[in-house]
Amino acid sequence: MATSIVNPSVSPFAALFAAKAAAASNLIIACAMMPPGLDVSGTSNHGWFTFSGTAGGPNTDQTSMFFPGVAGYYGTIPDATNFDQNNITVETWVYFRNFAANSGPFVIARRETTNNKRVWALRCNPSGNAVFDCSVAGVVDTTATGATALSLNTWYKLQGTFDGTTVTVYVNGVSDGTAALSGNLLATDRDIIIGRNNTSGGNNLNGFLAAYAVSSVALGTFFLTQF
Repeated sequence: MATSIVNPSVSPFAALFAAKAAAASNLIIACAMMPPGLDVSGTSNHGWFTFSGTAGGPNTDQTSMFFPGVAGYYGTIPDATNFDQNNITVETWVYFRNFAANSGPFVIARRETTNNKRVWALRCNPSGNAVFDCSVAGVVDTTATGATALSLNTWYKLQGTFDGTTVTVYVNGVSDGTAALSGNLLATDRDIIIGRNNTSGGNNLNGFLAAYAVSSVALGTFFLTQF
């Protein structure tokens, strides 16, 4: 790549693992885009993904991964038994170069097997609003949409939580939208997908990803602001 897009915050790698240390018992995966990934979850799964495609990959400064926004360029984290959780927190540092990917670019998502519904998905809609989707038995693809209109070419901390009754999306550690939903998240044997809707779909991310983490509880404000 010709340019170097650096996260302006203090190193996302250092911040990610320092902030998550106290909550490690609830951490499923955590990874920053400076290989190698580290297993801080204690589950022998650091969440480092396999990247598909040759036009994307590590940024020149090695602090983020570049996703070109076209078909065939995405990451996969192989399914693991501890991925199935009743509640969830999904966290990312992401930089969008374009919002116009069909129904908006997906950052990180997991789908269920039978009907291909979103167990959970953190994404942005075409208008530039952060979105977190969750599905429970009988109620699928419930969406919490943020009120903030995001800007292109800007780093954001996007997070989503589900605590069994409410889906919440956060922008830079602040609650930005909610939706009511009761139940347990759907179980699935699908991989986690990075940078697109699913392995055969669109909604490709055009931008950079610096770090992500998934926890088995809906984390409170303290941990969400520390990531």
